[in-house]
Amino acid sequence: TKAIDIFIEEGVDHVIHAGDLFEKRSMTPSDSMFVKEELQRLIDSIKKNERKGVRILVVRGNHDGTSDNSVLEYIEHPLAEYLKVVGDEILRGKIELFECGGLSAVAVGYHPYIAERFKDIKPAVEESLSKASGKRFLVLHAFLSGYHDLPPGIPKHSVLTVHDLEDLDVETVVCGHHHDRKDPIELHGRCILTPGATEAIDLADEGQH
Repeated sequence: TKAIDIFIEEGVDHVIHAGDLFEKRSMTPSDSMFVKEELQRLIDSIKKNERKGVRILVVRGNHDGTSDNSVLEYIEHPLAEYLKVVGDEILRGKIELFECGGLSAVAVGYHPYIAERFKDIKPAVEESLSKASGKRFLVLHAFLSGYHDLPPGIPKHSVLTVHDLEDLDVETVVCGHHHDRKDPIELHGRCILTPGATEAIDLADEGQH
């Protein structure tokens, strides 16, 4: 609710959610209804106050389930054109690009072996970006070595590195998966940022988010 209030106050054009919108193991029907109602409040308020539409891009995180059984299906609706869940087709090596109003985004959903998988799908990522126009974003649900403080014992196969992104034609990289907010950094001519989780959904999480 606090996040939506800020979006309304700022009159946003787009919202990017980098994953872990829900906790699949404990979510209830009322949780999905709450999120849908808050997103609809954003859409209605921006339309009324700013006389424009808002597009929402959501990437599947590990707390949201698998690509075959994702709880993001509870907020997706074929008639709700304002919301798009992306990032699973690219994991299959297919071209997948979100474009709207001067913003283009390629997203990569959660994969437990992302280090190797990213090498396999990088041609699809690059080809998708080659079709992009306007401001170009890459949205990841993954730990990024060289930027994130990695949890103890995290296996190398579950981590990307900043070097994996060096030659990608993007201006901004948005990282989910790391629940603590990180200050943005400039690296290789692009901005890398981690918004952090909107709530503490893991007992290991600390502090305000």
